Amino acid sequence: LIFRFSNQLKLFFVGGPNSRDDYHLEEGEEFFYQQRGDMVLKVIERGQPRDIRIKEDSISTRYFVKSSTVRLFERWFHLNDVVRDLPPLIQAFRSSEECRAGIPGPKSFLINAPYEAVATDLSKPMNLQNFIENHKEATRLVTKPTYDSVRE
Repeated sequence: LIFRFSNQLKLFFVGGPNSRDDYHLEEGEEFFYQQRGDMVLKVIERGQPRDIRIKEDSISTRYFVKSSTVRLFERWFHLNDVVRDLPPLIQAFRSSEECRAGIPGPKSFLINAPYEAVATDLSKPMNLQNFIENHKEATRLVTKPTYDSVRE
């Protein structure tokens, strides 16, 4: 289920547990809110894999690939309906030679990526409720980035 609020906030609700093998790229801010239980977000930070533990009621930002800096399989698409759009891509990966062999192959990358991943330091997970409370005045008249490091 996806909700969009102008160009300011995108909410994506996922039921768990989640056992997907793929990772997505998001150019721009992204946060994860864990309503129940804890989760581990696998990221690449400055070229090194790292796990970020997101505790219940916490948020974090952006992830790229699974425990390696080597891209195995990639598809670029516009997500309109997660229930309709995502399962065929997951199935395409799981039935691919690249998935079976665990190494990139001729069908790993069908197009050139529209942008390259940027080396960045990730912010620590934060409590969303505290952020909202601490920035009520700042967000009353203008938008306030969730994280101070905004990509130019």
